[in-house]
Amino acid sequence: MLNTNPNFSGRAMQLVLHRAGIEAQKVTRKRQSGYYVADFYAPEMNQSIPNAHEWEQRLKTSFPGQLEVIDRHDTVATWRQGAPTISASVIFRFRGQYS
Repeated sequence: MLNTNPNFSGRAMQLVLHRAGIEAQKVTRKRQSGYYVADFYAPEMNQSIPNAHEWEQRLKTSFPGQLEVIDRHDTVATWRQGAPTISASVIFRFRGQYS
């Protein structure tokens, strides 16, 4: 059944993302703004992950015209060789429909 309610909890949105092949480790929903925060990181943060810009592109590709990215943030381990991205966050508003 198609749900048009854009006010799903963070956990419900995480399931929507996982079904679309976007493996966010954590998704929360901000009560005041209604924005979702999707967090991506490697276990123990010991390996590089795609940066927030790449996660933003994956979200937009998976849900064309259905979400608006508000902000994004990377945590880069500048002290490590190659300065890998160890965590990334994408803040977005979902305006689409999902099942």
